[in-house]
Amino acid sequence: MIERALRILEKNRVKNCSIINFCKDYPIELVEIVGKSVAVKGKSDRNWVYISSENLEEFKELLKRISAETCYAVLEDWLLPYVIADREVDWILSCKRFYLPDYVTLPKTTIGVKPLRPEMADYIFENYEYREYTDSDYIKGRIEKAGGFGIFDGETLVGWIMTQDDGAIGILNVLPAYRRRGYARALMISMVEKVRESGNIPFVQIEESNIPSMNLAKSLGFIEDRNVHWVKLKKEDHM
Repeated sequence: MIERALRILEKNRVKNCSIINFCKDYPIELVEIVGKSVAVKGKSDRNWVYISSENLEEFKELLKRISAETCYAVLEDWLLPYVIADREVDWILSCKRFYLPDYVTLPKTTIGVKPLRPEMADYIFENYEYREYTDSDYIKGRIEKAGGFGIFDGETLVGWIMTQDDGAIGILNVLPAYRRRGYARALMISMVEKVRESGNIPFVQIEESNIPSMNLAKSLGFIEDRNVHWVKLKKEDHM
């Protein structure tokens, strides 16, 4: 079933890059297909459901089959109201997705980066703006699965980047005292090159309020694609 789902998803790699990457990196325990619409469920830091659909009736049928699920990843704008309808929401995280077309040539950077090591996960987590949405084990797992890059001042890690569980370039941070030195740009360029070498599409998912990250992505040639949303619903109590 997962092979059939991937064949459907691969027909639009940009739209479905998150789901495709997640399916390749994590065990999938549920696959539902209705027409050309797909829903998959797998576990990274929690059990996530990813949905790809362009047809309302197909999507509604999928939603019936997965109505008990509580965590949804990278929902498009038009899917979100149906997922949260008549359900109590714990939280929603919304971002804009940008992707880098194959024809874009990256500039060179002279700033040296080094590979991240799994034992750095706790330190990265402590300095991560989105701690409420994940945990240190997740960050460690991402370093182990897909690697990442850091910039060091002596032995001190002062900037870092890696990929999320859906392959999005993220968890980018430079400590405040080291900003405005081109470190974020160097990290992004290094990570894009790594993603391209793996044969995947480089993309980022950024909150609208994060203007510096958005400007960085645009300056490197990333193109705005769509809005995406992560949702955690409260579990329904059944008597």
